[in-house]
Amino acid sequence: MISSGIDAVIWFDCSNEESLRRALGRRVDPETNTVFHIQDNPPSIEKSPLCELILPIDDESESTACLVDRSIAFDQTARALGRWLMEFGD
Repeated sequence: MISSGIDAVIWFDCSNEESLRRALGRRVDPETNTVFHIQDNPPSIEKSPLCELILPIDDESESTACLVDRSIAFDQTARALGRWLMEFGD
């Protein structure tokens, strides 16, 4: 094994579909900048009309195309990254 300054690596195993669902379901209240998720953390219906006022997060770095490109890039390098990390131990 190779000596390293790396103490730990956290590798999240999340499907591409789940990553897209989580990212694309995010919404923001433009007044308070509170972030919601339309399925996992929706705004309270008691705060109506907040449900109608929340907006998709409009960030080019989180667009569908960008997220798909990142996912493909990770998939292409994941195996090599895993082999490299194994050189440091288990």
